[in-house]
Amino acid sequence: MELINKNRFNETVTHIFEALSIAFPLPIDMDAETLGLASGPAYKIVNYTQVPTDEMDAYLFVIACVEWLESSDYLRTSKIYPASAENVVLTEKGIQLLGALPLSLLRGNYVG
Repeated sequence: MELINKNRFNETVTHIFEALSIAFPLPIDMDAETLGLASGPAYKIVNYTQVPTDEMDAYLFVIACVEWLESSDYLRTSKIYPASAENVVLTEKGIQLLGALPLSLLRGNYVG
């Protein structure tokens, strides 16, 4: 069985991990536009009502990836909204996946 969105997932997750590895250990807020995967906002205001834009699909896909990565313990976040996530940070499992575990987290570096 082929995963239809596999290439899109790979591209999106690569953008997510790049942003998180640059910011580590600081948590960041993210959405499709801040990751460079959308060229505009998720919503626009029409007659005092918030209406999804043509970019909404990109936002929803990013959030679906963030939710999957969080449920698989690669990252953690304090809040997920329909089009964005707050305080996203890599977990130890995520850092290990990237092969970027800081030496300070290796047991052999401490006496005792």
